[in-house]
Amino acid sequence: MSPPLEGYEHVVISSAVVPFTGPETYIFPCDNDGKIISWGELEGSQRGTLDYSVVLADLGYEEVLNDKEEY
Repeated sequence: MSPPLEGYEHVVISSAVVPFTGPETYIFPCDNDGKIISWGELEGSQRGTLDYSVVLADLGYEEVLNDKEEY
């Protein structure tokens, strides 16, 4: 993340439909290997959406895709 979100350069964004409460997209800090280092959700986590792009945009971040990465 540039600038870092709450001091974290790396995050994991998790989206799920939770029974009785509906869709949510939460942001968790992680290390550079993607291992979550705290289960306390970060600023910008939202209920009501499954779209991580919306969550990032609401925080003022722009998504940058690297077409050289293999998934």
